Amino acid sequence: MNSRRRSRTSSACFLPRPLTSRDELFDLYRISLDEYRFQVNLNWSRTQYLLALNVGILGAATGILQIAKGGIEYLTAGLYLAGIVCCLLALAGSRVQKKYYQSIRDHKARLERELDLKEYSIRTTPGMGGTVTKLGRVTPLLNVMLIILGALDVAGVIAVFK
Repeated sequence: MNSRRRSRTSSACFLPRPLTSRDELFDLYRISLDEYRFQVNLNWSRTQYLLALNVGILGAATGILQIAKGGIEYLTAGLYLAGIVCCLLALAGSRVQKKYYQSIRDHKARLERELDLKEYSIRTTPGMGGTVTKLGRVTPLLNVMLIILGALDVAGVIAVFK
């Protein structure tokens, strides 16, 4: 009988308890801000890498095409095709990393509402409720750059076999 009672009480400690302490909410808010900063920095690092990779592939293929002037068309076309694939994968990766960012941004906003921070909440971008005017959104600008790079890769494949 004691073992049954003991197992019930020990499993009860794994049940989530409601957050009642404002200090606990502030600790979670601090953690969410750290996660937000991490996601922003990680996304920017990935974006830099993906753009550099795609520009590098395009540059290498174009350089080979200019220097070789025949004889290695399939290698050059293969590099351009790799560039197209990398652009498509970068576009897909951009969508995923945006979802990660939006998830932590929304979590941070929920904590700000729970803490009733109102005008003291962090609102640096229009997506967070800020009033700063912007020239454009980062993700669509990145998508346009990747589409342009992909189109140049397609043009490269066509140029190889002309």
